[in-house]
Amino acid sequence: MNQFGQILSRILVITGFSMIFMLAAVFLRPFRVNKKRRNSTYMLKFSYLAYLLIALSFFYYLVFLEIEIKEKIDEFNYVFTILSLFAPNIGILLRRNFKNNRVIFNYFFSGINLIIIIFLLSKFYQIHLVI
Repeated sequence: MNQFGQILSRILVITGFSMIFMLAAVFLRPFRVNKKRRNSTYMLKFSYLAYLLIALSFFYYLVFLEIEIKEKIDEFNYVFTILSLFAPNIGILLRRNFKNNRVIFNYFFSGINLIIIIFLLSKFYQIHLVI
């Protein structure tokens, strides 16, 4: 029965994370872009979707990890991991408030998304090496 509960919880988490990703893709409409800011808009939207996919995969891995995560990540990296949940989401939500400098804003938050992607992948690799 314990095996069934674990499999069921994994399926529920995968379903929930998949729904989050699909809802984000539907609301973001990645192929609907402004004609004046085509490249920066594509870069922001696709870097956000890539970030979301990697972040959800990373946290799925952490949820079902057998070891205590506090032993493997120090305080600075833990705080940065928590902040990495908020920065890209705030960037995507605030993008419509910038009218004049939207191209700079799009490139700036695309860079932040890429930095967070690299950070999450390095933490995943670091945790995976320990196990």
